[in-house]
Amino acid sequence: AACPALTASCWCCYCLQGTGPSGFNPANPQTIYAFDVETTKSGKSGSFFPTLRNRRTFAVAETGLPDGIKMDVQGNVYTGTGAGVEVFAPSGKRLGAVLIEGGVANLVFADKVLYALNEKRIIAVQMRVPGAKLP
Repeated sequence: AACPALTASCWCCYCLQGTGPSGFNPANPQTIYAFDVETTKSGKSGSFFPTLRNRRTFAVAETGLPDGIKMDVQGNVYTGTGAGVEVFAPSGKRLGAVLIEGGVANLVFADKVLYALNEKRIIAVQMRVPGAKLP
């Protein structure tokens, strides 16, 4: 599983499920996991190393494999899916979706604009809140 989204506090990481040994069936919903992030200090170098612990199901995408994951400043989680962009509250409750023909493979916030990308186009969606920035 890839771990592309980290909360602003750096205490939680959201990860997307990989295809696994049985392959990917786009008709099945796919899981987004949340992990607690713990840091440990290395004795020799004094560097801190993050460790992911306490894997739990955060949400399940309704259509296809989640691909690309971002957050807004309110902690809502956005992921590209076969239907477009699905949006989840920090609790994991599905808030809704931005339906985009051809689905969405990746996305990025630029302030209050969410750019969604698929194989044929880039779609700009005006949002009410800006995307989160890493600390």
